[in-house]
Amino acid sequence: MKNTNFITLFLPLIVFLCQSRAQAQDLVEPDVGDPYPLQICILSGEKLSDTSVDYVIANQLVRLADFDQLSKFNENPGKYLAILGEAR
Repeated sequence: MKNTNFITLFLPLIVFLCQSRAQAQDLVEPDVGDPYPLQICILSGEKLSDTSVDYVIANQLVRLADFDQLSKFNENPGKYLAILGEAR
């Protein structure tokens, strides 16, 4: 009887948490239906490589040459997102 009560009480909570996690992942996964349109970093002009940094902002994927470019990108993200938008 105690096991049944435990399952009855916690099963709805477990289902709710699983659904919430799935919904949260939908919010942060980038919409990248097409391959990334650029072969170079939109900040430095360096060629993108395996060590490039993927950054998601406004549900858009941005690839930067290295982690150091992130602070520069965050100073004016609208400017760089516009460049990326034109490339698509």
